[in-house]
Order: sequence, then structure tokens, then C-alpha cells
Amino acid sequence: MSYFCEAVITRELRKKQEKLVTKSIEKKVVKQRSLTVPMALKELSSVLAIPVRIGKKRIWVRTDIRENAVKVIKAQSMKIPPKILKIEEEIEKRDRKT
Repeated sequence: MSYFCEAVITRELRKKQEKLVTKSIEKKVVKQRSLTVPMALKELSSVLAIPVRIGKKRIWVRTDIRENAVKVIKAQSMKIPPKILKIEEEIEKRDRKT
């Protein structure tokens, strides 16, 4: 199943002729090349959901999604998730550390 998913995403990236974006390519140390699914998914796997406490609220925010991962999401016609994922109105006492 994972090979099939990779093949579908690869086909979409090739249709859109997406290129890999890295600092070494920008500095012309390495030649420009096509974006591959493993490269993009590696970046996508680094996205985290982080809880931020403000007063009695807990706000779940995601970390930034790097450019190559955004290309994979857009190639699949998916929406980029919002920066603020969830707002919990009241934090329970058991979650608080004093």
C-alpha cells in the first residue's frame, strides 16, 4: 500500500514538475533536481503540534511546514492545515504543574 501511495504522489509531483528546494541548490553547490516523495515526506514528518498555555487556555499550534512538504500537500490538492489547530478553553487542575 505504501508503494502505491508513493507512486501516486510521485506522479502528481512529476505532472507539476516540482523541484527540490534546499540551501545548497540555492547557493548553486548542487544542481537543481526533481522533488522526490521520500525527501518531501521527511520534511513533512518534522511538523509537530505543540501545546501553548495562555492563562487558563491551552492552544495547540503546529510548527512551520517547509516548502518541499507544502508542495506535496498541494500536489494532492489538499489544504494546508491552519497554524492554530485547537483551543481548549479550560485546563484541568491535574494538567497543571505547580
